[in-house]
Amino acid sequence: MYPEDFCKLARKMVNRRHPILSMNHMDTHQKYKTTFHWHFDFSYEKEDGASEYPCSGLMLVECEDGRYYLEQEFGNEYGAFPGVVESREDLTTEPTFYTSLEAAARAAFALIKQVYPSTPDIRPKEFLED
Repeated sequence: MYPEDFCKLARKMVNRRHPILSMNHMDTHQKYKTTFHWHFDFSYEKEDGASEYPCSGLMLVECEDGRYYLEQEFGNEYGAFPGVVESREDLTTEPTFYTSLEAAARAAFALIKQVYPSTPDIRPKEFLED
């Protein structure tokens, strides 16, 4: 089988199994021309010594044009906040764009603190100092 035949076959298989998906599937990273992202889903020790890992994760995403936005990586707790993209497939939510990494990080940590109040207050400072 020639490579172009394989590609045609693969395209048919993807479209048959997942009619919504195609080889040209658009996602938020293509739509907003993203260049980098940071995952803000970390475990930490609570006061009682137990370790906690979040049920929802948040990403801070950098765009090619220098803007930043927040995207829920998994779970569903951050999708309730206006301007937070619910997933990479969410092309309908208009993200809140931030003009600096610091502003986006502070907004992200403010949301994390609302969802997970026991998140250590040092997290934004640690992130911004790296």
